[in-house]
Amino acid sequence: MQYVSCVRKLTGSENLMQTKKELIAGAATALASRLGDGWTVRRVDRRLAGSVLPRPDEVWSVAAPDREEALQYVVAARQVYPRDIRRWLAMPRPESPVGNYLLVADYLTPGSREILEEAGVNYIDVAGNVLVRLSRPTVLLRERANTGRQPSAPGPVRSLRGGKAARIVRALCDVTPPFSAHDLASMAGTTAGYVSKVLALLDLEALVERRPRGPLEAVVWPALLRRWAADYGLLSSNTCRLYLAPQGIAAFQGEMATVAQRDKAFRYAFTGSFAASRRAPVAPPSLLFCYVDDIAGVAEETELIPTSGAGNVYLCEPFDPVVFERTWEEAGSVFAALSQVAVDCLTGLDRMPSEGEALIEWMAANERAWRGAL
Repeated sequence: MQYVSCVRKLTGSENLMQTKKELIAGAATALASRLGDGWTVRRVDRRLAGSVLPRPDEVWSVAAPDREEALQYVVAARQVYPRDIRRWLAMPRPESPVGNYLLVADYLTPGSREILEEAGVNYIDVAGNVLVRLSRPTVLLRERANTGRQPSAPGPVRSLRGGKAARIVRALCDVTPPFSAHDLASMAGTTAGYVSKVLALLDLEALVERRPRGPLEAVVWPALLRRWAADYGLLSSNTCRLYLAPQGIAAFQGEMATVAQRDKAFRYAFTGSFAASRRAPVAPPSLLFCYVDDIAGVAEETELIPTSGAGNVYLCEPFDPVVFERTWEEAGSVFAALSQVAVDCLTGLDRMPSEGEALIEWMAANERAWRGAL
């Protein structure tokens, strides 16, 4: 039953059949226009050896000006997610190499595109994402859409924006499964119903593994952090102000520790490059991000100087109090949880995204050092 369901998802339902021809025709036109003069993309009648699925919707001949051609076995899908692609890739195939397949879709998520690229499957979507690799004739086309378009998801949850979704993501990353949706709701401070809707989205994107009506068994947390970064931004999701610490960053860090010792209700957490460099140094950091509850109050207390140009400290009022959960201390300073630091770096300035990737690599190699049990 699961096999049949997957075939229908990728290769046709009654509604999809009404749009397949449009999807495929549009993709053929898009490919031909990118290949340039002298190249042709045309439909051909070719039989595949064997009787196994999935059968392509069309077979294309992609021919160079010298008439050397490569075949592409085209499968159309209006909407498809990583979970469906993984099941599709696991199916028996005709005796043609998997690299000869080309998936045409309305929209392919970043996770879907990554899986297809690793499997050697080409793709074109209506949003403008293109990857076509041929060895003979030699072709390499790679384009990423400059659009924020996202696929629809079941129920009202279509993204990981907002505090509730962030608390769920943070709990999934910070705590090692197994645990139930009820446990996750308790950790995230939200309802079990909302948790189920978020998990439905993450299940479609192959970011979690769970049994039907059973506990959540695994989380692909590196990919989940990158998926969260698509809907979150350090500077766009939080209220941030740039300041100059006249005595330097080290002095400012010491002042924050002193304020916290004097006022037990005072909360802060360093994030970004300075936090990431404690575990996975890439280059000496020069810009400090710090979560606080009151930007103006902290700036006055520590005598920071407001600036719109050269500064060395960003104070950030967080989008949600989750940034203060599961913090850690080192050398007298308080740092945000590594999962928060990673996503902040992935969405930060200059070299911060590469620092985020380096931190994720460290986290994967040292999971027991930061990821706890329920």
